[in-house]
Amino acid sequence: MSMTVDITSGLAFTGTQPLARLDSVELNLSLWPRTDWRQVVQLEGAQQPRDGTINYIYTKPPVRGIPLALHATVDTTGLYPAVRQSVPFPARFFPNDVAPLTLPTEGIDSDNPAVAAMARRITENATELYEALHLLGGWIEDHINYSLDTLTADATQLPSWVLEKRYGVCDELTVLFIAMARSLGIPARYVSGVAFTNYNDVNDWGMHAWAEVYYPGAGWIPYDVTYHELGYVDATHIALRKSERVNEPGVQANWLGYGVDGSLLPISVAVKELSSERGSRASIDASLSMLESKVGPGSYNLVQLQLRNPTDSYVPVFVQLAPTEGLAYESAREVPVYLRPGEHRTLYWVLRVDTTLQRGYRVTFPVQALVDGARYETSFVLEQGGGVLSRDDVRAYMVSSATHASTGFYCTPDQE
Repeated sequence: MSMTVDITSGLAFTGTQPLARLDSVELNLSLWPRTDWRQVVQLEGAQQPRDGTINYIYTKPPVRGIPLALHATVDTTGLYPAVRQSVPFPARFFPNDVAPLTLPTEGIDSDNPAVAAMARRITENATELYEALHLLGGWIEDHINYSLDTLTADATQLPSWVLEKRYGVCDELTVLFIAMARSLGIPARYVSGVAFTNYNDVNDWGMHAWAEVYYPGAGWIPYDVTYHELGYVDATHIALRKSERVNEPGVQANWLGYGVDGSLLPISVAVKELSSERGSRASIDASLSMLESKVGPGSYNLVQLQLRNPTDSYVPVFVQLAPTEGLAYESAREVPVYLRPGEHRTLYWVLRVDTTLQRGYRVTFPVQALVDGARYETSFVLEQGGGVLSRDDVRAYMVSSATHASTGFYCTPDQE
């Protein structure tokens, strides 16, 4: 995917003395796109970066507004990072240069007892690192509500605050994930950037935050718990800064002069899409079916989604079942899962036919699943005289399938 990114800010000066003057002004921009494994950046007309910042220096400028503008072309990919090896959990050995990112930093209180205790509880049965990270991300998605109420705060709330209140914006969901990972000894860092959103039917680009976790043998792997993207981010994510802490300013200024007051202008980031080609992800084989093709009124039924990963890497998958009028699902219709290299896995959803049927009529219920955007369809019929399955019948079939099938088994969890 190809885009242009324009970042603007600047300084507004006001003379407070008749002979006001500016001798020098320096603006330091730390929020800018840079090249990594998933994005290639071409900066236009900018100074060479130094120590993570782009510096703009002005000598004896007039006492008035000084603009800051950066233009870049960014090409991103939505490909999954290649994670091929299984790392036991708890993971104990990380390179020296990333080990400090297991410690608490400003704005990330990973040493908070409640945060650490919850992280241990969520991952207590995990045996590998990929599984533990997926459990952390899934728990936050299920239990922390996305809410704009914290946008009025001066700074991102602490992870311990988010855990207690159970809501926040993308910044807060991200810092909670980072804090939980660090409390378990897993290096994690904060990514500031922009991403495309359709929240509340607003289709536009906006400032966003997500996390990266260090995975031995694979490097830094992205996790966006706000967008349900665990182990990857899509091509609409543009990283502008990666850091060990939060609440860092995007631009700083220094000036020398006489009789002047100055104030920084807010940073604005504008994105223009040049091409929508987002790259192909790892191929997942999927098929969707029902336990029974015909049922009677009041019956239960079972949706079965079979997934197969033909690759030699871990593949994260986000699955969504479309709502169907007259069908009541017992568990979440949206679930993030992952497949190990070469793994087969079956996902199940228990549903109840919650509708009446007039004599002589039959109803066909469509069932649709989206697997990372790819659509799969099946259906079943409701008619008088059809078999009636109880909830116990369906559950017994699921247990039997898990016992005798050679493929993996996964039942979508009930919501707490």
